[in-house]
Amino acid sequence: NEAYEHRPSDSSGGACMGYQYGPEYVWFLFNRLHDCTYGIQVVSDDGGTGKNVYLIGNVIYRIHGAGAATDPYNPSAIHLRGGTNRYLVGNTIYDADVGITSPVSDGFMYIVDNLITAPTKSQGSHVFLESLGLATASTLHHNLFAGGAKIRWGGSFFQSLSQFNAG
Repeated sequence: NEAYEHRPSDSSGGACMGYQYGPEYVWFLFNRLHDCTYGIQVVSDDGGTGKNVYLIGNVIYRIHGAGAATDPYNPSAIHLRGGTNRYLVGNTIYDADVGITSPVSDGFMYIVDNLITAPTKSQGSHVFLESLGLATASTLHHNLFAGGAKIRWGGSFFQSLSQFNAG
């Protein structure tokens, strides 16, 4: 699939793709997503019982929007507020304000084998998991971060992989 040029409106945050209301076993596979405010946005689980979401092999680029890059609710290539077990594997993200964000505290994120170029906003991050609980339960390995790693992980900000590994 290819999705592009979605912008915020009365009924949308401007995501190329996304979902809400907690469906089970949602898969985003090998999509080309560009020129939107969010690449993939999962906004809530309200009323649902689903837990598993898989984002595999997507190419996401030219993702820009208003708001501070230090706020995990603002635009990013992948923004996950829903789901519990979140698997992000083999995605390519470039020319985005922020790479991957999540402001929630439950579940885990398995972030493996992704390619993410430097965030286009000066305070942007490659990966931004706001909650210490989510960060502690999550996995981040075998990713390639262009421009030096910028990782916000459970309240700490690391500006290199060596800082992140030591932290």
